[in-house]
Amino acid sequence: MNEGYIDVDVNFYPDNAELGVFWRYYEIEKRFHASESNWRQAMWGKSKTNERVCRFCKKDASSTSFRKLAHLIPALMGNKVLFSGYECDNCNMLFSKYENDLANFSGIWHTLSQVSGRGGVSKFKDKKNKFHIISKDNQLHLYIKDLKKGGVNVNNEMLSINTFKPAFIPRNVFKCFVKIALGFLDKKNLGGYEKTRRWLIGEIPEKAIAMHPYFYVPRARGTKKLNEPLIMLMKRKQFDAPFAIPEHCLLIFYGIFIYQIFIPFHQSEVTQFSKGKLYIPIAEYLCQEISSDNPNGAAQVNIMNMGATIKVKGLDEIIRLPFRKV
Repeated sequence: MNEGYIDVDVNFYPDNAELGVFWRYYEIEKRFHASESNWRQAMWGKSKTNERVCRFCKKDASSTSFRKLAHLIPALMGNKVLFSGYECDNCNMLFSKYENDLANFSGIWHTLSQVSGRGGVSKFKDKKNKFHIISKDNQLHLYIKDLKKGGVNVNNEMLSINTFKPAFIPRNVFKCFVKIALGFLDKKNLGGYEKTRRWLIGEIPEKAIAMHPYFYVPRARGTKKLNEPLIMLMKRKQFDAPFAIPEHCLLIFYGIFIYQIFIPFHQSEVTQFSKGKLYIPIAEYLCQEISSDNPNGAAQVNIMNMGATIKVKGLDEIIRLPFRKV
């Protein structure tokens, strides 16, 4: 029998500034943005290595090592200042695999958004269509080895790039987001996510986990680029409702990316899902408003299924950008 799966009627509710649906049900528990708070390098958790306990595997310094500098938010998101004192080297190595899947999932857009990670802005290379893109002096440079391949075309002042994402595992991408969320949670709230913790580090095998409603992830591309990540951990306001609402959600802004994830497997899920209906408010940042006769407005949301555990290869990526010859 699959662990943690409950049949429930799932309802996604896009929000806008006028409706305020999202903020009706959620409040900020923690917020981080380096540029807003003039952050210098900071370590969350114990700074002394011999006093540390890993938040994820629960081992202390006597049974595991804490030699590596663990990022609370992945470096690939532009985090250069916030580190974790409660992540051991073994868990850090595991989470690096998840981060690699996130980088591959982001694909060419990660380079186009010019997010500076541990080694600067990552290079994007398409071996099949024989072109690559690099960032140099805050400018993007496109190098085409063979125009006949057709991966890059210019027509009517529009640059068209036909490429594909490097291989990635969707559920690992989701786990990368969940790891950030657990890192930001107050220690007093971790007990409610014990199953989440065990699943994140592989103590619960994926074959024991069926498709979960929270594996669907709203995503958007913003109009402004963030050089440093903005993280907002949201907690459900405490009041009775005739429907289930996720206990926590995480809003992630970095580069031109915006994600909203909900942390699965909270201890209250069984009780909450027994109400029969799950209400999932989508923050206005991820909603594209469309014209409608509805006085409350309407919106489109890009929702991705990140529940697959098999590697996705060759997923097409089509880019259209304005182009002006000089």
